[in-house]
Amino acid sequence: RVPFGRLPLDEAYEIVRQVGEAVHAAHEAGILHRDLKPSNIFWVDGGAKVIDFGMAADLQAGLPSALGVATGTVRYMAPEQLMGAAVDGRADLYALATIFYEMLTGRHADAGTYRPASELVAGVDLSLDLVVERARQQRPEERHPDVATFLAELAQVVPAQPASARSAPAGRAPPAPARPGT
Repeated sequence: RVPFGRLPLDEAYEIVRQVGEAVHAAHEAGILHRDLKPSNIFWVDGGAKVIDFGMAADLQAGLPSALGVATGTVRYMAPEQLMGAAVDGRADLYALATIFYEMLTGRHADAGTYRPASELVAGVDLSLDLVVERARQQRPEERHPDVATFLAELAQVVPAQPASARSAPAGRAPPAPARPGT
């Protein structure tokens, strides 16, 4: 499994980038994961792999989640998914942003105790908060239109963060970049 908990920004970003690329590829193939969570992400051959597509569904906007029944892991489910409403790729996006927030802060992103990452992690600024918070909006139409757009925005703001937030502590190497074709 991928080491979760509080991770340096560069390490958390590399994991979410790899997972996001896999999820985006699934969406492009017409598959919605619907249960994206840390325990469904494994580190294999130097890269993050998304597993357990047991709750996956055809990605057809407007279809209810399992005939109006909420399916997935509550802590990572988008609000519309929790209500058993229609879901699309933005439900997986919500889960991905929640996982990123948890890796970056070491805290659960529960609505009642949520605090922006910039308040919890030295060196993280508002620009990163804005990208993550947009992906976690309550209403899907207020989120990024897809995972690729979220990843593109992260790619713009992560390098702008101070080195103190981005680098791994001494003795801990960041994950290796994904190999082409994995």
